[in-house]
Amino acid sequence: MAGIKSVLSINVILLILVHLSSSAYIPILSTKHPDMMVVNIKCPYECTCDFQISRAVCQNGFSLSILKDRRHMYQLKTLTIKRVEEVLMKITFDKFTMLENLDLSSNVISEVPKNAFKGNKKLKTLKLMNNYIDVLNFETFSSLSELVTLDLSHNNLHTFDSRLFDDLKNLEYLNLSMNAITDLPLGAFKELKNLRILDLTSNDLVHLTMPMLVGMETLHTLNISHNDLATIPDAVAQFSDNVFEFIISKNNFDCSCELQPLIKRIKANPSKYGNSDDLICNGKYHLLELENITMPCAPPEVYFITNSSSILARQSVLLQCKSYGVPQPVNYWKSPWGINFAQENVGNILQSYNISTVSSASYIGYSLGLESIVEMKDGDSLYIDVMRGYFAGKFTCVTLNGIGASNFSMEVGIHDAIADTKSISYYIGAGSAFVILITGIIIGCCNCAETVPMEKDIKYTIEDIDELEEGKLSTLDSCASNEFYFSPDQPDTPFNSPTEQTPRESPRKCPTPSVDSSDKSKSPNIKDTLDEVKVRLEKKMEKVRGHYNSLKETGSGYLSNIKGSAAIKVASGVESVKFGVRSIKEFCGTGDMGTQTISALSFGTDNHMSTQTEDVKIESTTL
Repeated sequence: MAGIKSVLSINVILLILVHLSSSAYIPILSTKHPDMMVVNIKCPYECTCDFQISRAVCQNGFSLSILKDRRHMYQLKTLTIKRVEEVLMKITFDKFTMLENLDLSSNVISEVPKNAFKGNKKLKTLKLMNNYIDVLNFETFSSLSELVTLDLSHNNLHTFDSRLFDDLKNLEYLNLSMNAITDLPLGAFKELKNLRILDLTSNDLVHLTMPMLVGMETLHTLNISHNDLATIPDAVAQFSDNVFEFIISKNNFDCSCELQPLIKRIKANPSKYGNSDDLICNGKYHLLELENITMPCAPPEVYFITNSSSILARQSVLLQCKSYGVPQPVNYWKSPWGINFAQENVGNILQSYNISTVSSASYIGYSLGLESIVEMKDGDSLYIDVMRGYFAGKFTCVTLNGIGASNFSMEVGIHDAIADTKSISYYIGAGSAFVILITGIIIGCCNCAETVPMEKDIKYTIEDIDELEEGKLSTLDSCASNEFYFSPDQPDTPFNSPTEQTPRESPRKCPTPSVDSSDKSKSPNIKDTLDEVKVRLEKKMEKVRGHYNSLKETGSGYLSNIKGSAAIKVASGVESVKFGVRSIKEFCGTGDMGTQTISALSFGTDNHMSTQTEDVKIESTTL
């Protein structure tokens, strides 16, 4: 009993050691020696292997490093790898030289290296569906000359190189469905001489032209359902006569006359073109019901284009062009330097009209090192970044469809910022001069308003003059003293200085006494009155002369400083005297003067430093 237990213990230990040493490999019986239990080929734990038919399926947590470390796996003919979380294409399959079927579907592949299948010359089936592939190098399948089936469905392809399938001479089945392909490169299938089935279901195709389908003489089935095709040209409709199935259901066809050739063929063989209920145009009209109805046709016309203009150098510009026609036309731009620009998907359509276009171009100015980019934008708009003189000229928007073509041109000029600066400087200079002129006029007017006092007629009576002389009339005395008295202690302030008056305040004037009408008969003799006025004026001038002499005695330096001020104040005193005489004149004119009147009263002064003379002249005339 003890021996049995010891044997069992040894067997358990051996099994544990075998498990550890084999890294969880499952032993497979040898097919060459059925009588012997020999472990000669081992399948990874994460895989299911059938080495009798050289097949292995690895999934759910499988590590790619195992394929590198186990050489016996290189002899497989069929290999399936699914649901591997790590980036699968970190490795290549060039060492699997015996592979005939490779299934890499349902992984996280986004890009396939160009040498990924370099050594798989016997490969017949390659499945890459349900991945995230958006880019394929044109050399990716270059060594797969024996490939028969290629499945690229359920990926993120938008377009591909026209040389991608050139080496697949034996390809019979190509599945590109459930991608985002908007355009088929011209001649992409021209080398597929044995292609039988081409599946383009559920893409974003908007155009289908015959140059896209050239070379597929043996095609049996073409499925282009669930796309955005607006029309089927007559040449493509004729191509459908050579295939067994031409499935076009679930597209956005326009009800135009270009569909009439296709409608006739659908009427003759409805099942060939897919479900007839899904063959509609404008979203609601069944194609079979439109056979005998005249459908609209209109040649294309440009109804909007950017106006001609001049662009500042090194700025950007967007040229827009919009057209209308039935069926929907395509547009492209002719540039002044001879290059045609069009959207990438439109470029292939224009190839069928032998029109070569590009979607973008880059230009470098060697003098300044500036790079300019010219490219197509949405809505058939041409965008020029960093405008230069090389781009100036006539741009022509050309629009065409199956009915006809038309075009419209516009001019784009260019000007330099220096010219703009020069003209702007003229305007600024003229405007500044005008503003300065107006400002000077306004300031001058204000100064004149400040320096010219408001004149008032001051009327004095003889009694006022007497009281003024005796100091009895305080108001007139103060006015007189303000006008005639010069104090040596006063600062040398000009007569029109702001310290003497303000723009809102006129010089002090004495009120004009009213004359009682009852005193008119008591007017004194005019001659005596004039004598008295003369005497009093002479006294006033004596005072002025005295003040002037006192100022002179203060010194030549002080006199030179106050020369201007004294002259102005003397003139002011003279003006006051004139005002007084004028008032006397008016007073005398109100009484009974008989035949005598005052015709002139003149007062002169010379305030030159070397000579000072004051003359008072009173002239009278007998009327």
